[in-house]
Amino acid sequence: PFERKLKGYHISGNDLENLYVEALAKLEQYQGLYAYQNLRAFMTEYFNLEMPGMKKLSSSEISFYTVSGIELQFTFKTNNDTGE
Repeated sequence: PFERKLKGYHISGNDLENLYVEALAKLEQYQGLYAYQNLRAFMTEYFNLEMPGMKKLSSSEISFYTVSGIELQFTFKTNNDTGE
């Protein structure tokens, strides 16, 4: 379902903003479980600071960064010792 929202990786700045809003709504569903407590705050701060610049990027650039982020997700590990 999420892959369909990426429109074949032809994403505009407005599409990115819509994905951000949908991601925040999805995180809100999980707040009751205390999952991802700091992620929502981080996303809000980052997107508020960076969204004007992101909207100036071309669709190709946004798509490149999106695909890179999706592929890099597997390199990150969760540190269970700190509860994050």
